[in-house]
Amino acid sequence: MSDDAMPQEPQKVLMVEDDLELADATGLVLRRFGFEVHHAGTWAHALVLLGEVRPDAILLDQHVGPVDTVARLAELRSLTSVPILVVTANESETDRVLGLEFGADDFVVKPVSGRELVARIRANLRKSPPPELRPREQWQYEAQSGRLQAPDGRQILLTSAEARMLEALINSQGRPVPRDELVNAVYGRDWAVGERVVDNVIFGLRRKLGLRPDDGVIRSIRNVGYSFTGFPIAQR
Repeated sequence: MSDDAMPQEPQKVLMVEDDLELADATGLVLRRFGFEVHHAGTWAHALVLLGEVRPDAILLDQHVGPVDTVARLAELRSLTSVPILVVTANESETDRVLGLEFGADDFVVKPVSGRELVARIRANLRKSPPPELRPREQWQYEAQSGRLQAPDGRQILLTSAEARMLEALINSQGRPVPRDELVNAVYGRDWAVGERVVDNVIFGLRRKLGLRPDDGVIRSIRNVGYSFTGFPIAQR
C-alpha cells in the first residue's frame, strides 16, 4: 500500500467543558465527523491532557467551574500553538477582543449547531501550520553519572538535584508536573523544603542547558509546576 493510500489518523480535539451533558452531546457530533475527542471538565485536567494527548485543536468553554478561561489564554497559548476556539454565551466585544489578543483563534457564540462547530474547527485547522520541530539533534543523558551531552559534544555536569529534576521532567513526557511532585522526585518525601527550591533548581538547569524562561523548553505553569516539551533527550 502506498503512503498516499494509508489511512490518516483522526485529528484530536481537546474539549474543555464542565457541563457534562453538553460535553457528551458535542463529543458525539465531533466523533461523528471523524474527530478523536478528549474531554476535560476542569482547568487543571485540561493542562494534564494537553501534555498527554497533544491535541490538534482545543475547544474551550469560557467558564470552566470558577475559571474564566479568557483570563488564562496567555498561559494556555504559552503551552501550545494549536488552534484555540473559545465557546461562550457572552457576546461582549471586549471579551472577544481580549481573547484574540491573549491567543484565541476564534470565538463561537452559543447556541451553535454541531455542523457550524465542525466547520469552524476544520477552518482553523486549515489555517494552522503543522507544529515546527526544533532543528536540533538528540541530547544524551547518562543518569548514573548525571552527565548531559549536548548535540555538539559538550559535556554538561549536573548537580544531583538538577539531574533528578531533569529525569522527572523527561519522564513526564510533556505532562505538567506539580511542584510537590517535583520536590518529592528531587529531595524525597521526608524533606521539608519550600516550593521555592524547585524554582532555584530549574534556574540552574536552564542556565546549564542555555535556555531562557520564555523559550518554551522548560515551561512554568502558574499554580501547577513545570513541564518539559522541548528538544529530545535520550537516557542511557
